[in-house]
Amino acid sequence: VSSTIGDGVNISAVTFDVNAINRTSKPKLGANEFSVLSASGGLFDAAATHSETWVYNDTDISIGRNVLIQTIPVGTPVGHQAMIAFNDVGLYDTAKMDSGGAIGIAKAESFIYNDQNDADITIAQGTRLLSDETISLESKTIATADTEVISKTYGLSGAAQGHSISRIDTSNNVALNGARIESDEDVVIRAGYNNVLNADAETRLYNRTALPVETDPDADATITQDNRISIAAYIPSVGTVPTGSSSDDQINRAAIATIKDIYLQSGDGTHTTRGYGRGTDLYRELISNAAELFGANISLDITGGSTTDISNSGVSVDGTLFAGTHYKQLLHIDNTGAITLQSEGMADPGYRYDVDLARNIQQRI
Repeated sequence: VSSTIGDGVNISAVTFDVNAINRTSKPKLGANEFSVLSASGGLFDAAATHSETWVYNDTDISIGRNVLIQTIPVGTPVGHQAMIAFNDVGLYDTAKMDSGGAIGIAKAESFIYNDQNDADITIAQGTRLLSDETISLESKTIATADTEVISKTYGLSGAAQGHSISRIDTSNNVALNGARIESDEDVVIRAGYNNVLNADAETRLYNRTALPVETDPDADATITQDNRISIAAYIPSVGTVPTGSSSDDQINRAAIATIKDIYLQSGDGTHTTRGYGRGTDLYRELISNAAELFGANISLDITGGSTTDISNSGVSVDGTLFAGTHYKQLLHIDNTGAITLQSEGMADPGYRYDVDLARNIQQRI
């Protein structure tokens, strides 16, 4: 999914919103429903079920060079600008295998590879975003990859095997590559800060044969994410920026300039993983049940599974940021009590005019 504004475009509006949203869904099934279900039997039975899902998402907002986007409130306090690049992923998969026979081998596999969730906002040099209200840019991913495997064997001898994989990889970025943002309120830039990621892989093995063969229940849950905000120095479409150290020079060359606050929030949001594997056989269950008769609570189940959770986030600023551009506030009241000069955005002062200002000033002189 891509939302693009080309070079040199001039936009003037009351409000301005750009939403690039990529939604991918493999719905969760109901109770006792499976994406893949197989059952078999015979003297020698070796059967398998396999389900595999691959998902790649690339979601971009791209603003070209020398673009002017300004929002001007008309009559009401509106005028905000907001851009969001968003991947919304919900993937669920279940696989079940039953095998019965003199010698039974049952293998069930469920794999979800959500190996790309890129959400990027890129604004090129010379572009200016202007607003009397808040300007917000956000890239984020909300993703769930949930796999469940059940493998059962019955008969004289057998082995139940199972493997589940749930994998999520996401990259969320916001880059100002020589652009400028000006707001009379706040500027809020977020990359990955509101991510919600959940990778859950579960494998359960049940061996009900008279001569069970021990196997490991494999379940791997992995989340990898990288979230970045990068701010380059402002490069105007015409002329050059001032290089002095005064506040006015800093304001005029700032990549982000606000009256109020600047928020640069790169984070990893909320993320959970769970690689859970558990296997049992007829004799392990009998021993556990017998122990319970004597008040003992023990489990002889075979356990397995792995979890990987890697997060990297960062903010890089190679230009100037200036919060508090209206650091000079002016109010001029003349000798008649009339306001002749008042800074933009300043509330009308409350005052009581019960003295002769001209006479008082003259007497003090």
